[in-house]
Amino acid sequence: MITRSRLAGLLQQARSKSLTGQLARGGMGSIAIKVANMLLGLALAIILARVLGPEGYGTYVYVFALISIMAIPAQFGLPKLVVRETAKAQVDKQWGLMRGVWRWASAAVGVLSGGIAAIALGIIWLLADRFSELQLATFLWGVVLVPLITLGALRGAALQGLRRVVLGQLPEHILRPGLLILLILTIVWGGGGEQLTADKVMSLHVVAAGIAFIVGAWLLYSSRPAPLHAGPKPNYKLRTWLAAAWPLALVAGMQQVNTYTDIVMLGVFSTAEDVGVYRVAVQGAMLTVFGLQTVAMFVSPYFARLHIQGDYERLQRLVTMSARAAFLAAIFVISVFTVLGNEIICLLFGTNYIDAYMPLLILAFGQLINGLFGPVGILLNMTGHERYTARGVTIAAISNVILNLALIPTFGMNGAAVATVITLATWNVLLWRAVHSRLGINAIAIHSIKN
Repeated sequence: MITRSRLAGLLQQARSKSLTGQLARGGMGSIAIKVANMLLGLALAIILARVLGPEGYGTYVYVFALISIMAIPAQFGLPKLVVRETAKAQVDKQWGLMRGVWRWASAAVGVLSGGIAAIALGIIWLLADRFSELQLATFLWGVVLVPLITLGALRGAALQGLRRVVLGQLPEHILRPGLLILLILTIVWGGGGEQLTADKVMSLHVVAAGIAFIVGAWLLYSSRPAPLHAGPKPNYKLRTWLAAAWPLALVAGMQQVNTYTDIVMLGVFSTAEDVGVYRVAVQGAMLTVFGLQTVAMFVSPYFARLHIQGDYERLQRLVTMSARAAFLAAIFVISVFTVLGNEIICLLFGTNYIDAYMPLLILAFGQLINGLFGPVGILLNMTGHERYTARGVTIAAISNVILNLALIPTFGMNGAAVATVITLATWNVLLWRAVHSRLGINAIAIHSIKN
């Protein structure tokens, strides 16, 4: 258990200049970034839902989901590769290699983004008669967003590789959504709120992403190791980097597919208004799993440490207590939604979104299952069994696509929510079995701590 004395010890470590202190500060900073990002995301959803209305919000959400899926091949798993290779190059003082991976990754992302944008524009040109002018304009602005987001992710990855963990997350996770909120509110307070449409909001997103990218580039330039200022000749390990990027791209891609499949397919089989209402349900349901995400970020270093030490008895206790804390938090949130869900939706988003209540309850129940099984994905990743996480993510993504195809045409928003719940259950069962077979740990919350 994390007692008051242990918490005091963590705070003392965070103030030290040792490696442990750096890790503690990075961990606490990451938790703060995660919390702030979730709050900004909720605030942005509330503002957009009220300013755009269900149909306009649905158009914006649908296009952004398409853009996020387009960014999967554009990134090609390179941000995670840049984190790893930057850290290795700094340790080995291979400054040419560090410069090489930065330059190669940026060029690769630029080419991929440009190619994907050209293909997307070609498809839109061929199918232009199937979309409204608002949808086309919103999508065109969204295409501009792809290289800004992908290149921004690379800058953040390089900073994290240089052990500037908080700075690396700041532009994309805090500055970009924060600036977008500020721009929207400026227009609303300036008297033009009634003129805001989905395409104009997407153009504001481009502005916010551009500013965040410039800030991220400046932070990276300011944080470069001194030897890089001399301009060492870049070295490249293209074959090694490409081989490493494939599995990283697969995991990142499947995670994005899982995140946005329901939104995209609901947009195909239903109306923009339904997409907007459903997105409100998704945003609310994320509060149910907030406890699990926060707990997982805090305890993940201890998972790795206890595994290395071979102390599986304490690891079991920590996993069980983490799962119980997340599960209890999820029960509290879903109980509030069950009793006051309609009132909360109307208060925050407006009466136009009252139909989000049922999919919200369904999705919240799915996240309750997530909390029940505990931080199984983090546990596998922290103990060197990430291939099982990748396998589970892939199976879940395929299942998600099939289930949405089967359920959305008949049941609409509720079908999308049920598909997500079944996908979450499948993912958790697969990873729970992998944890039990590989580590001998039972991660489920109702498991007894006594061994």
